Amino acid sequence: MSDETSAAIDAAAADNKSEVREDQLEVYVRYQQNAVASAQLRREILQGTKGDMDEKTLLLKAAKALSLVIDNELFYNQIADALEQRGK
Repeated sequence: MSDETSAAIDAAAADNKSEVREDQLEVYVRYQQNAVASAQLRREILQGTKGDMDEKTLLLKAAKALSLVIDNELFYNQIADALEQRGK
């Protein structure tokens, strides 16, 4: 293998490593944002159970918190849609 080929392979590997780190950072940032948002929702749920928040709102907040923890917004959307259909 020539020095030029070896250098190109090393450069490609470094670029790939950089892309992987960027992807990992994006995932970590989203994870942290979701953790903060779900913690806020948990506080709201606890306050809501002590106050005058209705059960549907509590359920939607709980579904949202869970969807953030599992990083699956579809779960929340399915619950919200089902509750909307049920209320019709």
